[in-house]
Amino acid sequence: MNNNIHDKIRKIRGLKGYSQEYVAQKIGMSQTNYGKIELGQVKPPLDFLDKISPVFEMSNEDILTFDEKFVFHNNSFDTSQPNIYNANFGLHEKALYEQLLKEKDAQIHLLTQILEEEKKRRQK
Repeated sequence: MNNNIHDKIRKIRGLKGYSQEYVAQKIGMSQTNYGKIELGQVKPPLDFLDKISPVFEMSNEDILTFDEKFVFHNNSFDTSQPNIYNANFGLHEKALYEQLLKEKDAQIHLLTQILEEEKKRRQK
């Protein structure tokens, strides 16, 4: 995992679909200076994370621990704003996620059965 903050913010910004200009404007910085931070040419100011975390809709800790290997996108119709999920889940969150997946699979199975029964009914 790359521990450089500049790489993390560049990757998060890209996954969010934001331009450098957009992020820079949101945090009150010129695009040029923001670009230099992303390139690692200058260190970010001390309050940088506090300003950028609301723009990325992530906590400071999530930005600092961000690892692109643990990112997946929400398959929605709006692909301009992919959702980012950090896989540093606790045990409770992991169990909840697995339970929700099981419930989703059960609902899909039930709906498939209902559709098949309706098809058979219409064929009679």
